[in-house]
Amino acid sequence: MKGVFFMKAKKIAAISSAIIFGTSTALAGMPTTTLAQEQTVTEETTATTDEKTEVQEKPQTQEPTTTPEVQEKPQTQEPTTTPEAQEKPQAQKPATTPETQEKPTGISIDEKNFPDAAFRKYVENKIDKENNSKGILTQAEINSMTSMMLSSLDISDTKGIEYFTELQTLSIYNSNLSSFSLKGLKKLTKLSITCNKKLTTLNLSDLPNLEILDCYSNHLSSIDVSNFKKLREIDYHGNLELTTLDFRGCNSLEVGYHSVSQETVYISAGMTKYVGCNLVSYHTGNMVIDLDGFYTVNPDGSKSVDLSNVISPALIKVLANENHDTFNKDTNILTIPAGDKQTILQAGKDYSNKPTHWTFYTEITAVNDCTVKFDTMGGSIVEDQIIANGKTATEPASPTKEGYIFKGWYLDKEFTKLYDFAAPVTEDVTLYALWEKEAAANTPPTITAKDITLTVGDSFNPLDYATASDKEDGEIKLTNDNVIKNDVNTAKAGTYHVTYKVTDKNGASTEKTITITVNPKPAKINTPPVIDAKDITLTVGDKFNPLDKVTATDKEDGKLKLTKDNVIKNNVDTSKAGTYSLTYKVTDKDGASVEKTIKVTVKEKKTEKKTAPKTADMANVGLLGSMFAGSAGVLSLSLGKKRRRNNK
Repeated sequence: MKGVFFMKAKKIAAISSAIIFGTSTALAGMPTTTLAQEQTVTEETTATTDEKTEVQEKPQTQEPTTTPEVQEKPQTQEPTTTPEAQEKPQAQKPATTPETQEKPTGISIDEKNFPDAAFRKYVENKIDKENNSKGILTQAEINSMTSMMLSSLDISDTKGIEYFTELQTLSIYNSNLSSFSLKGLKKLTKLSITCNKKLTTLNLSDLPNLEILDCYSNHLSSIDVSNFKKLREIDYHGNLELTTLDFRGCNSLEVGYHSVSQETVYISAGMTKYVGCNLVSYHTGNMVIDLDGFYTVNPDGSKSVDLSNVISPALIKVLANENHDTFNKDTNILTIPAGDKQTILQAGKDYSNKPTHWTFYTEITAVNDCTVKFDTMGGSIVEDQIIANGKTATEPASPTKEGYIFKGWYLDKEFTKLYDFAAPVTEDVTLYALWEKEAAANTPPTITAKDITLTVGDSFNPLDYATASDKEDGEIKLTNDNVIKNDVNTAKAGTYHVTYKVTDKNGASTEKTITITVNPKPAKINTPPVIDAKDITLTVGDKFNPLDKVTATDKEDGKLKLTKDNVIKNNVDTSKAGTYSLTYKVTDKDGASVEKTIKVTVKEKKTEKKTAPKTADMANVGLLGSMFAGSAGVLSLSLGKKRRRNNK
């Protein structure tokens, strides 16, 4: 009985543990049944065969019925059997919080990830449709984008398109792109990039599954699609500078639609699906065909080629129309004479309906064409050009490099020999791009000068009325060379102009013109002179000079010297008592005059009178009185002293 109880307890513990682990595992996103079963296997090692079966079955249903306690624990998810069981659900709690579940994850639709405003707006409006993740490009949104059309959106930069890794079809029409990369879009099967007038380069190196390429009406000068194993169609018409195409290794290629005169197209033997232009059967261009591995050497040294294995029936038909002796129309066998590594046959036409030629090489190393490689030294990609020996390379559009200015193509990395694109190419050559670091944005100088008002006769120096400064150079000292126009004449009233020009060390210039107004001299206000003269009293017989004690001053002229001419009226007669008048007149240098009249009084001469005696007697009486009073005082004092002695 004790053993049975022990085994029952073990079963309950196993079931409880299984349920607890199942609950914890469910919180962590793992299959519940698996962990429950693993725990059961651990416990069953001490149980009987019947008990093992019972314990294994219960976790599968997760509805143990052994005891009510076991049934309740999964519902509350708060088992108390062991501390470990209690802690495990708590440790997984953050994974189930609403905040964690609701927070959107993905790629921010911002200027950093999508720097082009037009492309960023397209992503926001056309792709970012999940309401709970606005502004975030989620994985679900990325996965949903298998096709994208960017039409007339004024896009200059497609950075950010690499995030759409599920794209299978991409169309870019009428944009401002000059170059761009499609790196990372490995699932892309159809690319249409057309009518982009600024597009000069196209990097397709990371598109292994590309099947259809429309790149017409751009400004491409080269394009590399060699070894695109899945490429079936390419339309590159309207790129007038694209004169060489290398389709070698494109074994699935069927159509190459072009519209360029005398273009050269390289293909590999075995490309039996390729027909050239699908609209005009004989429009093939100049073809160069590598026969490596597709010919046999005859006893006479000639080589036989079964063109049925080399080119398509459509191209064989074009060649058959030319009636060449070395080609057997019935057997499709082409014979290359002994010793020759190539044979050139006229076949097909170009876009201008001019004859073209097909060159069959038995040794591709004998191809006399030259390759011009462009090393942009860290700039945007410029595709290589394959040039017929003796022909000239086409100068590609200038590459770009952030913070630098392109200065030309050179034959050496030391940049001592500038390449001449008019020179014939006779060997493979690599050209190197020279870059010059862009100068920091230069701020033009600032001239400070204001309109001026002068008066006729004023002195004027134009350098006294202007200053100049520059953000980079600081204060600039002005000289006469900075005055490029000056018609000021201060001797004559009028309106004049002065123009200053200042150039900083980086060549930035600024001009400024001010107006000089010269006003007439104002009319001079003249203050009349002032005569200082006062009335005079004389006595008959006195001498008299009318200029004595008379002065005259003028505000403008100062002290004036008076002469007899300034006395315009004088009737004074000092020999006879009476009242007379004297008038002065003074005129300053500016003609202002003043007059002043004073009164001269001549009195009679006084007569002397004798002194009356009475007057003298009275004086004597006074003197005697004083003497008497003094004597009396002395006598009184003497008598007083004598009495004081006697009393002692």
